[in-house]
Amino acid sequence: MVLICRGIERDWLYDHRVAVYTAKSLGPANLIEWSKAVADSLDQWPEDADYFAIHDMSNSGMSMQLLLLTGNHILDPWLTPTSQQRFREWMKAHPAQRVRLAVVVSSALSGQMPMRRGRSSTSDLEQVESQMFDNLEAAHEWVSSLL
Repeated sequence: MVLICRGIERDWLYDHRVAVYTAKSLGPANLIEWSKAVADSLDQWPEDADYFAIHDMSNSGMSMQLLLLTGNHILDPWLTPTSQQRFREWMKAHPAQRVRLAVVVSSALSGQMPMRRGRSSTSDLEQVESQMFDNLEAAHEWVSSLL
């Protein structure tokens, strides 16, 4: 596990084929740093592999914070409007690659609103597939079924 910035950690699964970001505290500044880390990972991603990530927001209050900070776009892989352009440029340059994102929210009351309100602005992008889960094991199963 590597600390990306205060409150955001990254781990790797399946021989560096899946990035797992875990939020333990979240605010505008570390959301920007997290977004940069995602974009940097994409820049270094192997040309012949789809990008897989899990955003673990299951710690208390994290899914609500992400919902608010992203304007309900909890299922977007780029996290901030500023990084959206960089992400779209990456997708244009890599048309054969797909992006698969699993977002894990708490199964408690704090995760119910993000589960209902969370949406993606990537609906026009065929390369992006995002799913929301209320437990980490289900997210792992989904990702492993696609590898």
